[in-house]
Amino acid sequence: MRQRRLPRPAEADETGAVLLLALIFVLSVGLLIGVLVNLVETNLLATSSLSQQRALEEAADGALEMAIQTVRYTPVGCASPVVHLSSDDLKTEFGYSGGTELYVGCSDGVLPGERQVMFCAGPSATAPCSSAPSAGEYARAQVLYGDVAAPTPGCAVSCPPEPGASLTIESWSLDIASH
Repeated sequence: MRQRRLPRPAEADETGAVLLLALIFVLSVGLLIGVLVNLVETNLLATSSLSQQRALEEAADGALEMAIQTVRYTPVGCASPVVHLSSDDLKTEFGYSGGTELYVGCSDGVLPGERQVMFCAGPSATAPCSSAPSAGEYARAQVLYGDVAAPTPGCAVSCPPEPGASLTIESWSLDIASH
């Protein structure tokens, strides 16, 4: 008797599977590289922008300090602008290449025994500083100088002031991020 052979099922052909897996792998790596390149580009642009913003912040901060010391030893009052930094100064000294200039103005008043001076730094020579921050202002500082002469026994009217006798910074604020 003859045995009847049952037909065998056809073997699965795997020759195209490797090609399909390689194609999926190449596409997924390509997409991943595209996303990473986009992320790197965004971070590089943000870093550049933030470094320019930080340079302007440092310039405003330094200009305020220069103005405070200038007025400290000049008790005749505020002459605005107290400090002026050209765009070349900003680029050379602080690395800021935004093409703007920086001015520091001030307004002063005399309190009993001291001078109160408000300094403001910004891109224009507006003087005097207002009591509230103005639009476009980068930084401001309120400083008390304890060098105003008070009537003293032994002096005819009042003793002459000693410029720069003392200095108290009441407040200091930087506001670059909103510009």
